[in-house]
Amino acid sequence: MEYMSSCSSSPGVSPLLVFLKDQAASRLIEKVIQLSHKALLRDIFKNHLKGHLVDLALHPIANFVIQRLTAATAKYKMFVRLFDELLEGVEAILAAGHMGVIVQMAESCAENGERQDELMRCLLSAFHCDEPGSRHTSCLPLFLSLLTYEVYYHSDTAEGGIDTQALITTSSDKGRGKILKRLEGQFVPMACSRSGSRALEAIWNSASVTHRQNIAEELAPSESQLRSDQFARHVWAKFALSHFTHRRAHWHEIQTGESKKRKMFSDILE
Repeated sequence: MEYMSSCSSSPGVSPLLVFLKDQAASRLIEKVIQLSHKALLRDIFKNHLKGHLVDLALHPIANFVIQRLTAATAKYKMFVRLFDELLEGVEAILAAGHMGVIVQMAESCAENGERQDELMRCLLSAFHCDEPGSRHTSCLPLFLSLLTYEVYYHSDTAEGGIDTQALITTSSDKGRGKILKRLEGQFVPMACSRSGSRALEAIWNSASVTHRQNIAEELAPSESQLRSDQFARHVWAKFALSHFTHRRAHWHEIQTGESKKRKMFSDILE
């Protein structure tokens, strides 16, 4: 750790920040943090990471180090300062899909005995269920699905504190599967609202053929309702649900072809 923090870097910037974004080095730093005593943890936070926590929590590699640091400092007073800095970026962290950071913040709050109320208020605000108070009882499915109140409960409010489409498209296949599971039985009303149809299309664009078929099977029986709705009719056309209803094999062939193309381009970009 001493070697990493002593390497040359830009003036006023800790060189440790560079190592945190390197896959191999970050794993070593995670282990060091896990085994560190209070004084070293304080030094890492105060002299190297303070003021950079949110940026690091948004990074695809460095966010795991922040999770480890949040866990390691939970039993010390410094946790409150670390937590307060991370709290400012909760919505951005959610939008990045780094739920591990949020979960660790919650676990460390419980262990430390501080800031539970602040975190809950922040999450309620981020998911748009802070006001009116009657929405508080509706927060659990929002936390589980990572959707705002308006999207989950099918309001036509398009704006949200969380970029729902970003959450969906950056989630892993397993994560998208969980979102779909939570939304089963809700696809028709989603398709019939402005924000819900957008979220549904975002799910569709990154869904596997199996997931698309599950969505189509739920939507197809409501053909009359969907084709007559100003928002849902676009969903009906984009998802090729007429083909799904009348030419299932051809529909499946088209979806499989699109899936292969997405994978091919993804492999090229990687």
